Amino acid sequence: PRVALACARSGPAQLTIGGRSPRRAEALAHWLRTAHPELPLDLALDPQAQAAAARQADLIIQATPVGLHADDPSLLPPAAFHPGQHVMDLIYNPSPTAFLRTARAAGAVTADGLAMLAFQGERSFEIWTGLKPPIHLMLKTLEEQRPAHD
Repeated sequence: PRVALACARSGPAQLTIGGRSPRRAEALAHWLRTAHPELPLDLALDPQAQAAAARQADLIIQATPVGLHADDPSLLPPAAFHPGQHVMDLIYNPSPTAFLRTARAAGAVTADGLAMLAFQGERSFEIWTGLKPPIHLMLKTLEEQRPAHD
């Protein structure tokens, strides 16, 4: 919900919510519409609608746990992606996930969730200590400690 809320607050021309559970996607959409009634919001509740919506999107954020296992498939087919599109998978280990590999093969610009993890850690450190940690060192350390994949 926090990623969807951040997207809603950024003032998108269109926001589409998809998910593996239609009930949860509908609940999230209802919550977002309540918080931002002006938000142009659609739902994509089946795989075909999700792929079609993704193909039209400038940014796709994958926020499910699918991809935590190295053999998990991509949630979207290759046709859902296009060159220049930005695609993020919040999963950072293993990386790249099948989702990101599929998007990258279609020409999309991809990112995993490692930077998000680092910035969450940075904010937590600030809250607890009142000090600003060296985010560049945190990112470098995370990258060095991540198991090698792909």
